[in-house]
Amino acid sequence: MRQAYNEFDRKYKKNLKALYLVHPTNFIKLMWNIFRPIISAKFGRKIMYMNYLHELAQHLQLDQIIVPQRVREYDAFLLTKNKPTPVPTSITHAPLPRQQFGVELKYIKLHNDGEIIPPVVRQCIDYLREHGMQTEGIFRRSANANDLRRVQKTFNEGAPENFSKLGDVHLPAAILKSFLRQLPEPLLTYDLYDHIIRVQTLPEEDRVKEMRRIMVEELAEDNYFILKYILHFLTEVVANSDRNKMNEQNLAIVFGPNLMWSKNQASLVSVGYVNACTLFMIRRYRDLFVK
Repeated sequence: MRQAYNEFDRKYKKNLKALYLVHPTNFIKLMWNIFRPIISAKFGRKIMYMNYLHELAQHLQLDQIIVPQRVREYDAFLLTKNKPTPVPTSITHAPLPRQQFGVELKYIKLHNDGEIIPPVVRQCIDYLREHGMQTEGIFRRSANANDLRRVQKTFNEGAPENFSKLGDVHLPAAILKSFLRQLPEPLLTYDLYDHIIRVQTLPEEDRVKEMRRIMVEELAEDNYFILKYILHFLTEVVANSDRNKMNEQNLAIVFGPNLMWSKNQASLVSVGYVNACTLFMIRRYRDLFVK
């Protein structure tokens, strides 16, 4: 671990938001706990253990990452051996009447009295606005997989969730990201992906004009208002960044891959543009969302 740590240059380590370790052994966890203060306590707080690939899928778009076949085979071996209950990432059966996760936005709207903002989005943001704005690292930390699964089940059954009883402010933050990531199509849509990526190369004021036009004229109206609702909240999070340490750049890195992704495998360059687009939408929110 120390050798891997030393391979990162100082600038990379400083800007690194999270390092996911997949299939960690108990020995690695034990040794890391012992040597973390010696190597770097601050770096250690960025490490997240993922026992299986389906847990990693709660944080990243796995279909856009090159996962070696040997890793997939070992993951399958562990799943067979340990038989964990995975957090669902897609709907493979007829959805429930009030399904929230893994279904199209129009389905949610149809089964929630025509409300544009999905109940899970509204409830998570309402709770975070009241209880999470001062929490350091909000949206950066993961939540317990069992709690995620249970809360998703509650929302899918059409019932509200009492986050106060669960006692973990990071849970609604993780639920919000999970909802966006499990949409059959990203909020900024597959059709607009390539054009939005190209727009990020324009001079700033030209970018404002074209992004505003895309939002108003090309993005589906429901998608527009849901995106506006979420980004408005993110500007509030940024306004409290002196306490929560989540500035525009940090939020862009966290939310970018959950707001737009390609049908094809993403390159490092395109990931950079995705994050740059999200950063731009947060910074220029008032200029872009004019309806």
